[in-house]
Amino acid sequence: MRNSKQPCSKRKLQIANCVKEENMQFKYIIKENCNIGFFSIMKDRSLLYSTQGGNFTVSLGGDWRFELNVDSNTGKCINFQGTLIGNIQEKTLKIPSYHKGELFFCHEGELLIGAGCRYLFIDDNAYYDSIQKVLCVGNPCLNGVAIEFTDRTIAVICDNILVAIYLDLRDAYKE
Repeated sequence: MRNSKQPCSKRKLQIANCVKEENMQFKYIIKENCNIGFFSIMKDRSLLYSTQGGNFTVSLGGDWRFELNVDSNTGKCINFQGTLIGNIQEKTLKIPSYHKGELFFCHEGELLIGAGCRYLFIDDNAYYDSIQKVLCVGNPCLNGVAIEFTDRTIAVICDNILVAIYLDLRDAYKE
């Protein structure tokens, strides 16, 4: 799961000019399975996931393109969605080795139904490998523990910070 690129540090991790705060973290549980569903790419370039649920939104980065839908009662991340509009750079990508499991968003405040927050600790960059059909949101050079929390959606967690999300779009439905 880790390689020689940029390993997690045991000290504070600086990402996107933000220092890790203890009030926003991601935790995971390794299990035998994960949520099952599929991606759809719509004509308007929306990227949707078929799994229903999640009543709290965690917007990733500063440009509002990508988000996690989270269950407000448990903090469990249900799915990922976004829009493929804006700067997406072509890059050769490899999905890291991962475990299946559950991903949880932990926040010191209450997760209110219909509300949300911005998570600025992830880079605003997005990369797409047109040969492998893989999208990476965040920094593909950072390593950590990779968890497939929803079918074909892998989160990379480094010191409780979400640093990247990889999407395997090979079988995505295209409108």
